[in-house]
Amino acid sequence: MAAARASGPSGGRGRGSLTGRTGGDLRARVGVLLGCVLALNAADTGVVGAIVQELRHSLHIGNTQVGILTAAPAAVGAVATIPVGALTDRVPRIPLLAGSVVLWSVAMIVGGLADSYEWLLCSRVALGAVTATAGPHGRVADRRLLPDAGAGRLVRADPRR
Repeated sequence: MAAARASGPSGGRGRGSLTGRTGGDLRARVGVLLGCVLALNAADTGVVGAIVQELRHSLHIGNTQVGILTAAPAAVGAVATIPVGALTDRVPRIPLLAGSVVLWSVAMIVGGLADSYEWLLCSRVALGAVTATAGPHGRVADRRLLPDAGAGRLVRADPRR
């Protein structure tokens, strides 16, 4: 009981614990925001496979076009990571990361509203390019915004290591 009182009213769980581990309310919000963006991106990566039948029917496409919708963002993201990494070293990181989140959101909206294969492919390629910023930016942002111990705890899969 004393340990629960010492760690706050939540007993070491919930918002108070996250805020304490990350070094403040602002840092906790930024960490949660980055996590949400990456979670949405992971969900978006699998959406083509989940709605493949609807895509084939509504856009009148075959297996090759479905494969391109899946592979193009990954290929563009892999190629774009190199110049984005160099850009990350030369410009302010936080505004660049914020801008990439805005561009990512726009590309998601365009993809959701796409009424042709070409528009959907363009939005998926744009998502791949913008997602390339997550690697170099995300690591730098979490190291700057989170204290050393907190960043390690949030990034590692096993916090005991």
